[in-house]
Amino acid sequence: MLSILVDYDNVHSLTTSRGARYLTDKILAALPSSLVSRHKNASVRFYGGWFLGQTLTRRAQGLSSDLSNSFPTTFSSPGEHKIFVRAELARSLLVDPGRDLWHTYRIRQFPQKLTCALPAARGCTDQSCPLSAIAAAITSGACPTSGCTISPCDLFERNEQKLVDSMIGVDGLHISRTSDDLVIVSSDDDLWPPIHSALACGKDVHLLQTLQRTSPYGRVVRGVGANFWEGTL
Repeated sequence: MLSILVDYDNVHSLTTSRGARYLTDKILAALPSSLVSRHKNASVRFYGGWFLGQTLTRRAQGLSSDLSNSFPTTFSSPGEHKIFVRAELARSLLVDPGRDLWHTYRIRQFPQKLTCALPAARGCTDQSCPLSAIAAAITSGACPTSGCTISPCDLFERNEQKLVDSMIGVDGLHISRTSDDLVIVSSDDDLWPPIHSALACGKDVHLLQTLQRTSPYGRVVRGVGANFWEGTL
């Protein structure tokens, strides 16, 4: 089995917008033909912040519907080798598939004790610069207009994913104890430690970077063993 773990939000939106089938075909086409040709089956897991509380986000629902409509499917390599592909949302860990990991998508409020420099301190010479009022509100935590009860905390929020990188890392290490070939699709530096660990245990690891970049951790991992392949999506 070829096991492919995809850090979905690490993939460019122009690619994900074309659907999960397009993304999967693109991944398989980018991998070494020698790897794909020795497998008859592939399993693709898409990781992301799928749960707001205990409810699937709209994005997760849309992707889940796409996966149901597009898979299972068959990918044909240029050499006419065919591989049967299944795909799923990574809602749980491989070691405990019956238990969903909730709260992986969270909405954070405006952080406390945040400061903001005044525009004049950064070279702005416009005394009526509208950013001055914004900077003052952020630093003070209150609206500069007397009597206004709205604070920056009421206006700003930050959406973030939690547990996703660790899920990929844990599942990757779980696969490293099986006979499956492991592919990780991401450019997140947080995944280098589990890649390093899998390589140190003698596992072949294929990393498909989603960005054109060179990480300093890559040089460390390449010294672990000759069973590491790296490419770009």
